[in-house]
Amino acid sequence: MKVDFMYVMAAGEIDQLLPAIEEAKAAGIMVMGVPPQKLAPFDAIMHTSQLEDGQKVARMACDFIEAKYPDAADGSVETAIIGGASSSVGMHLRDEGYSTITDICPKVKLVAHADISTDSIPAGQAAAENVLTANPNAKVFLGQSSAHAQGIANAIKALPGVDLSEYGVFAGDMDPSMIPTVTSCADPYKGFVAIGGTALDQATYDQMKKMLQGVEHPNIINDVLEPINCDFSTIVPK
Repeated sequence: MKVDFMYVMAAGEIDQLLPAIEEAKAAGIMVMGVPPQKLAPFDAIMHTSQLEDGQKVARMACDFIEAKYPDAADGSVETAIIGGASSSVGMHLRDEGYSTITDICPKVKLVAHADISTDSIPAGQAAAENVLTANPNAKVFLGQSSAHAQGIANAIKALPGVDLSEYGVFAGDMDPSMIPTVTSCADPYKGFVAIGGTALDQATYDQMKKMLQGVEHPNIINDVLEPINCDFSTIVPK
């Protein structure tokens, strides 16, 4: 078919695709992979440090706690992680990053650490409803994905007489349509990490162009991890 270049983005496991990738390379086709953990057998990869991603989410959540609850005692702000600790596609590393919140944020009291495999808004909402039923004072949530975070926010907004400013929901990736919601500070969903920053499409295009033109290019591109959140200084302490 006269293909010169293939861009392979695997949302889940990539191992089952490796024989086809090796076949493509044998036919002289350049292959770039997203987001495998190692270069071989690709010509280039765009790589995300999921551990660092999770650590940045934990940092955001801690910054929110310090801004909203400056006088809270250590171990008093009930916090929940809704992640993918058992995932085999890198989300377990993101979950490990989330877990650092108990190391960096003394005020945190981790009351739940859910492990769910389904990535959807309803899955995030159901998990948050379970957490809130058992821990009605939980105020901070770290969700595996933007979809989970939206579901968690929905569960919070359904609570009777809720003060949305008291809650902070944070995620390890970005749904661009949620930027106005997150930055408004008016929703429980108050922060996420943009993988590749807000110009990932341009960075991807630039890399592909270099490869196709045969000019010098990196084989491994580490994605920029850009935290995007509301201005916590505008949140009135409780």
